[in-house]
Amino acid sequence: MAKTLTDDKGNFTITFTPKNEKSFDFYCTGLGIDTLLLSSVTTFESDTPEMTFYVPGQHQRNSFSKTICPKCKRTDKVYKIEYEDAPVMTRQISKSGDTTYSPIYKGTYQESCIVGLARFYCNRDKVKF
Repeated sequence: MAKTLTDDKGNFTITFTPKNEKSFDFYCTGLGIDTLLLSSVTTFESDTPEMTFYVPGQHQRNSFSKTICPKCKRTDKVYKIEYEDAPVMTRQISKSGDTTYSPIYKGTYQESCIVGLARFYCNRDKVKF
């Protein structure tokens, strides 16, 4: 794990060793910004790659126009985020009697009234992007 800050132009330098890692996830966080997944990188073209990140991250769609999660590269657990004054939570009770609550309601991820930069949520990876 590594952490860095950007300069006044948005440039940053980070050092890490990619030997044993399968992927590197790049997040953005800050005052008034929720933690956003910007990119998940599995290979680098060189030892000192030039990378550009967008906030919010640019999302990709598959041929069926479904949004692709940048981490798992799948679409089946990706939900559009809806910002509401009173977000709906659904209660699920398992056969064993365990109760869980989920912000996923009618195919969308319900978020509080503070509108954030994230547009999508992957329930598999638990990340907003």
